[in-house]
Amino acid sequence: VNMNNYKILIIIILICLKSSNPIRCYIGYGQRSKLNDNGIVWERNCHNTNYCIEVITNDYSTIVKLIDYYWNSYYSEYYIKYCGGEYGSSIDYHPYRNVDIKYRKNPNLITVNITIPYDVKGLGGNAQMKLNYICRKDLCTTGDSNSIKYSYISIIILI
Repeated sequence: VNMNNYKILIIIILICLKSSNPIRCYIGYGQRSKLNDNGIVWERNCHNTNYCIEVITNDYSTIVKLIDYYWNSYYSEYYIKYCGGEYGSSIDYHPYRNVDIKYRKNPNLITVNITIPYDVKGLGGNAQMKLNYICRKDLCTTGDSNSIKYSYISIIILI
């Protein structure tokens, strides 16, 4: 058996192992200004998806209808962080696909329709928010579309 066949088999196994692990995302919501940021954010294993997403709005009246939190109109930006596949998003089809390159360089031009389930206080519903980022690595906080490519390159270099 050729040594190259073993290397190819190892690469395939490593790629399968990499793709079978769930991505870890920061999940939560909050508000920001130039000088301050507050919110509730936690970590979650996001199964069946390969991306994390954050959407934002500058409209105070939109966010107060969606989620029960101590929102304050002092802040200029309100955010929601979640796993791909939640709040009406696709598990594997994120908003960057099939859009012009100008949108990839400035994701805030992309609007995302989200659906928050209604809670016991009657908050929830549908809203259009701007895409702040999509990322594809554990506990990411900005867009990083090259992270998967670089992880595969590092696997190949390792072998």
